[in-house]
Amino acid sequence: MATGCTQILILGNGPIARALGVILRAKIIQRSYDDTGWMWPPPKTKSKRVSRLPSLRFVIVAEESRGISGLIRWHSEARECPLARKVGCVVFGLSQTLAIELSKRDVFGRSGQFDDSFESWGKDLVVVDATRTLADLLLALNSLQTLFHSSWQTALSSASCIVPLIDAIRNQDRLAVLKILPSKDSLDWEALCYPHPDFSGNTHKWATKIREWHEAVSFSVTPSWEEGVRLFTPLLIKPH
Repeated sequence: MATGCTQILILGNGPIARALGVILRAKIIQRSYDDTGWMWPPPKTKSKRVSRLPSLRFVIVAEESRGISGLIRWHSEARECPLARKVGCVVFGLSQTLAIELSKRDVFGRSGQFDDSFESWGKDLVVVDATRTLADLLLALNSLQTLFHSSWQTALSSASCIVPLIDAIRNQDRLAVLKILPSKDSLDWEALCYPHPDFSGNTHKWATKIREWHEAVSFSVTPSWEEGVRLFTPLLIKPH
């Protein structure tokens, strides 16, 4: 069953990722110790211009402890891989419970107001849950298509509401904030937040503060606008 394909990378930590690396004869990419991103290998060139592979296929090994929010962030960060011009992703090992939760969100962490789910994103993303076999994983990899990095960036930019939201906060426009984010749960904030020193590296703590700030916004009462800027501005900066 081993493929020996150099175009496949296993993304994840733990025994399942290691086992898949052996079976598929594929390199394993782990998370950084502070969970700010994938530990991509440095380019094998001294030139300032990095040569990218035409395409790569990833197997992202889901971890129950990370939950859906962590998986959405892991997938989004995998799309930023500096090694290839095009990327396709298979999410492997998701429990049925998490798979149901994942169906309520799209790849950008939005929920409740969009028809597309994470799994229906496109042919460059396949979810293989924990009830499926290794043969199912191989079939998914063989049929997996890849998407240009620039196309992902365009879709991500179109889906993001962070820039107009920060503009509304800086303009102290309460109605605009409520129009952009009608609910504190319109976005999966744990999926968007990343370990940031201003929030002790705790994504849950940061996400909770965002929800509390938004929840306090009403047509007559607004929390500190300065606090809003402090909470949302770091979302414009991608972790290393």
